[in-house]
Amino acid sequence: MGEKITLFVCHIQSQDYLFVREFVAFEASVLLKCCKQDSSDMEIILGGVASLSDELSWFKNEAAKWDIDLASVSPLKSNTEYHRFISVKH
Repeated sequence: MGEKITLFVCHIQSQDYLFVREFVAFEASVLLKCCKQDSSDMEIILGGVASLSDELSWFKNEAAKWDIDLASVSPLKSNTEYHRFISVKH
């Protein structure tokens, strides 16, 4: 039973990694818009990017502990739909 739980957690973390990685691209597009509009929100967006960088590092460290190759993880349907949704928002 413990092995199944471990595999499940690793699978979920891998999907979360893909989710966050795609969100970084979206947030970068928002940052670009802030720069073009001379928006005062730029610092807020930059803070978000820094947080996401920390989160991605955590995912990579956890994946290394469990011998998960994040480059070989395929997104599930819900993750693919999320990628498509925020790509439209760019």
